[in-house]
Amino acid sequence: QSDEWTVERGAPKWGKSSGRHTLQLDGQTVLKTSGADGLKCEKRFTVSFWMKPADLTDGVILSQQQDNSRRPGLAVELSDGKIQFFLITRWVAGVAAVESVSAVDVDRWVHVTLINDGSQSARGLTLFIDGKPQLVRILYNTNSNTGGVGKSVPLRLGGGVVGRPYRGELADVRVYNRSLFPDEVTALSVWQTIPNILSTPSGQRTLAQTAVLRRWYLEHRAPDKLKRSAARVTNARQKLQTFVDRLPTTMVM
Repeated sequence: QSDEWTVERGAPKWGKSSGRHTLQLDGQTVLKTSGADGLKCEKRFTVSFWMKPADLTDGVILSQQQDNSRRPGLAVELSDGKIQFFLITRWVAGVAAVESVSAVDVDRWVHVTLINDGSQSARGLTLFIDGKPQLVRILYNTNSNTGGVGKSVPLRLGGGVVGRPYRGELADVRVYNRSLFPDEVTALSVWQTIPNILSTPSGQRTLAQTAVLRRWYLEHRAPDKLKRSAARVTNARQKLQTFVDRLPTTMVM
């Protein structure tokens, strides 16, 4: 929401598209809000947002970094239409970073989801575009990706410590303190609101739209017995993920 953000520089414009609030950034404007505490190399987290770029050349879409030469933290950037995902401990000695192989289109809304699995490796960074996993190219994969920044460092939209500010629109920026599951990413990648989806005949709905309706039904309209069953499935998936994270590793030569 617009009242949760403060202007660091420039003059943002707020709009609306298909029932969603949108932020228009002109390449000079940067907004900030209180930082998220879990965006660290060794922790699972997810960041997702909608974007409609006006310029594909380059630009920092969002970031949470300390303002110094080491610039530790998170940065999401656009470069020649490709999405870049950086987790930085110390530039450039401690960096995990990947770049999408495919480019996004100018002046078209796309949904982006970035997931870190806490393995402190570039191989643990996953990128989804429009709900689909993407092939990525590893830009950096050092052996010193530890730590990150906390709440004292603001989360910024449209800019960062290094790089030009982003030009285009943003909407529905979300931060989670866990790795979302693929079906959850699919549900987030549907632009329409629930009333919009319901207005579409059932035979014409996409699989993603149907997934969104199913999730909404289980959360808001399903009988209590079915809600409890769905909650047990969600809890079991998270417990399995936690179990896997706790498995010890050892070097083998």
